[in-house]
Amino acid sequence: MSWEGTPPTSGQVHLLVVKTNKYAGNFEREMCAYMTGQVGECEVGIKIACEAFNIEHPEQSPWFEKLENLPDDHGCRRPVAILPGEDGKYTSVGMAFYEKPTDEELQELKARAYAFSEYSARPEYNHGFGEYVDDPIVIEGVVWCTYNVTVETNEEVL
Repeated sequence: MSWEGTPPTSGQVHLLVVKTNKYAGNFEREMCAYMTGQVGECEVGIKIACEAFNIEHPEQSPWFEKLENLPDDHGCRRPVAILPGEDGKYTSVGMAFYEKPTDEELQELKARAYAFSEYSARPEYNHGFGEYVDDPIVIEGVVWCTYNVTVETNEEVL
């Protein structure tokens, strides 16, 4: 597993991984916004986040201080990334957390993942193009992962 951009140098990375049947780069930020009310610096999905949680701003989400914003390959910090599935295709969505949610919270997140699948099949989703109406996003699983990250070398490059 790799996070695009700058990985942490040591410690633990906690991820909720949602496995799907589609290329996740088309909807990962919107899925995170729907599931957690959180968006990255780019603010993609802010309308979805506010509607899904009936809030005016993502800072009002109950998940606001629970998700970690890591930089993507362009330096934009966000709480979500696309990840490769077992077949190497980028069909999984990973959301970074500071620590493991409770079992109840994990069940809520899982339910919201499946609800996003239904939400994304609405004709008005995706700016009216409705690409998932006839071919919906299928949630194939929701997995909690904790990775221990250590630095093996620390050499100065001149």
